[in-house]
Amino acid sequence: MADESTPAAPTSETPPPRTTGGNFRWEPPTAEELQALMPGYTIEKILGRGGMGAVYRGVQTNLDRPVAIKILPPGVEKEDPSFAERFKSEARLMARLTNPAVVGVYDFGTNLGGQLYFAMEYVD
Repeated sequence: MADESTPAAPTSETPPPRTTGGNFRWEPPTAEELQALMPGYTIEKILGRGGMGAVYRGVQTNLDRPVAIKILPPGVEKEDPSFAERFKSEARLMARLTNPAVVGVYDFGTNLGGQLYFAMEYVD
């Protein structure tokens, strides 16, 4: 009898990990692919990815300032209709904060691929 506290080893029937609440695995675009979806920004490289999105290093071209751009997987707002509104509210709130310990938000919206994003202060 197996010990119930020990998780079962993955098998060929184990579903792949999900990066959203949906039934698919999201692979974030490469920097080159994202570049085509983000006019106004130069996308340099991906910095990291996780369960709710990916973060890229880029430049906001009209101001020539370095930014970190977080994009969310396409369709996340469809899984939870209030998600997009909460995301926008959070971006607006963060943009109003001025504190050395808080990263500033410069921009937010939906890119040409339909993904929610926000551009924030890049901290090296």
